[in-house]
Amino acid sequence: MFTNKDFSIRLVFLRKKAGLSQKETSDIIHIERSTYAYYEIGRTTPGYKVVEDLCNLYKVTADWLLFGKP
Repeated sequence: MFTNKDFSIRLVFLRKKAGLSQKETSDIIHIERSTYAYYEIGRTTPGYKVVEDLCNLYKVTADWLLFGKP
């Protein structure tokens, strides 16, 4: 089951593991830093294109990023 809290925890984990700042990450996937920050705090949820970009950036599946499934 998808929850914003679990998604945001995984997103922060991946960004820190990659050694990137929120600004660097948002620049790479071409969104505003504030929008990315909202994803990390669970205020908003990204659309399909951003999820795809995040998965490509962090080399993870959408199932893992969104639902925590291996």
